[in-house]
Amino acid sequence: AAAAQGATGITVARFQQNAVVAGMSESEVRQILGRPAAIFKYRSAQGPTWTYYVVAAEPGRTEFDVEFGPDGKVAAARELTNPSGG
Repeated sequence: AAAAQGATGITVARFQQNAVVAGMSESEVRQILGRPAAIFKYRSAQGPTWTYYVVAAEPGRTEFDVEFGPDGKVAAARELTNPSGG
């Protein structure tokens, strides 16, 4: 199930989040997490942010963001909870 989930993307399990570390390439992240639910390029950011939804969390409330630097490598990754659900 985990391999299929990584292949389809959008949602991730916490064990998959733990596999993402600073310095990974976009390709490596995509192999672990699959395609993101959304990709953002914030004005002050050095690179894109990929957003995934967390499995077993209330839908639309918990996200996992992977921020990439200008070199295309993971700069930061963190789980965020949106108490308003949107």
